[in-house]
Amino acid sequence: MEIDFDLSVAIKKYLVSNISLSIDLIDDDKVDLEIKVHKIRTNIKKIRGSLRLIREYLPEYKKLNIEFRDMARRLADYRDATSAIEALDRLTEYHSSQLYKTTFKKIKASLIKHQETLQYRNNINLILTEIKDQLIKSLEKAKDFDFQKSFKSIKKGLSKVYEKGQKIEKQINIEPSPSLLHEWRKQVKYHAGHLQIIFPLWPELFSAFINEYYRLSNYLGEDRDLYLLKKSIENNPDSISSESESELINALIDFNNSKLQSSALTLGRKLYSISTNEYIKFLGSGFKQTL
Repeated sequence: MEIDFDLSVAIKKYLVSNISLSIDLIDDDKVDLEIKVHKIRTNIKKIRGSLRLIREYLPEYKKLNIEFRDMARRLADYRDATSAIEALDRLTEYHSSQLYKTTFKKIKASLIKHQETLQYRNNINLILTEIKDQLIKSLEKAKDFDFQKSFKSIKKGLSKVYEKGQKIEKQINIEPSPSLLHEWRKQVKYHAGHLQIIFPLWPELFSAFINEYYRLSNYLGEDRDLYLLKKSIENNPDSISSESESELINALIDFNNSKLQSSALTLGRKLYSISTNEYIKFLGSGFKQTL
């Protein structure tokens, strides 16, 4: 059966949608700042991922990629502070049967104070206004983009991202590190975005793939948040009430990091078990149905 799918339209729609959603979020006063910053950074990652897909046919790629990267970086400190709070909340929830309600209360207060300091010191609301102005300009550019419709136009972009994710997965199996795990998560999310763009070609299969890649991203995301929590505590030792509390929270962080990394590696080995050439050939088979 012939599938009505135009790759150039799909890529442009994905780009325009994520830029427009970010602009709308900045304008929406009903959305909490924490959620707003998180979603905008997520949308920017999706935008950067889609640009990677067509980088070979986009002369402005490097310039655009740097522009979007720098937008996200301006919000990174505030988002990292929020992630540490969320990690502590998940940790206390997971182990609620083993902890008093007041356990880690001082740590939580210190994390919130740090987040609020960043909000006002960095003037996050002003940054969002400036990012909005940049996004409006980017939106006009994206609407004028013209892409080829063939699989060949995205084949190299697909290959690079999948291959890099596969390479990192093998490295992590040998010697995991926070920086490698963080980079792996970025490649996983980029590829999930690529599958979302070509989703209409094979919805039944690609929906399962997308879900699994985002499940992997969630494992790696929670692992990253725990790393940020640990670093925040190390940078502010006064937030610890006692030596026993320090030992307890570090033990819980290490225990959960180990579980999350084990789950990520188990799933990652499955998702990256196919050679790059065979995997890209498999994805490309969907395009033949549109001819």
